[in-house]
Amino acid sequence: MDTHKEERTPAQAWLEGHRRQRKIPTMLPETNLDDADIARRMFFVGCFGLPLFWIVASLTFRDALRDNKSTPLRYWVLRCVIGSSFAIVVLLSWIIAFQLNYIQWGLQDWRI
Repeated sequence: MDTHKEERTPAQAWLEGHRRQRKIPTMLPETNLDDADIARRMFFVGCFGLPLFWIVASLTFRDALRDNKSTPLRYWVLRCVIGSSFAIVVLLSWIIAFQLNYIQWGLQDWRI
């Protein structure tokens, strides 16, 4: 019996071994997260400039605020409520200040 193997170049041998070890990356989100982990992630995304996530988390998990028990979910939802309240106050303050002072700031001819 002739067990003749084809000769491979070192590059082919490396590529063959590399293909076997490579894992396919998955881009799917984790499916085993509980509500507290989701609320925590939404809080941190809101901290990085997207306060809309605080509002969404507050509305999604509002039942956790009604319970008087101290749970991790209630902790993160309460933080989201505080953050969203602060963001709304800042936004409304800017709108009011701009509407009252845009002429004094010289922006009456400013067009979008």
